[in-house]
Amino acid sequence: MARCNHGAVMLNPLYSRGKEKIQKEIVMFKTLRMWITLAAAMMIATKAFAADQLTETVKNGC
Repeated sequence: MARCNHGAVMLNPLYSRGKEKIQKEIVMFKTLRMWITLAAAMMIATKAFAADQLTETVKNGC
């Protein structure tokens, strides 16, 4: 019983450090995902805007 408890005490700092690292990675992943979503939205908006400009140019040209 005492041996098991000792093992848990030894593992505890390692576990909490691992948990912190995982939480940091989750935050990084969420931030990365946000940037990817933002970049995709910007690309879509730019493409839509470019297509709109192109049709305007064609209309005005003809």
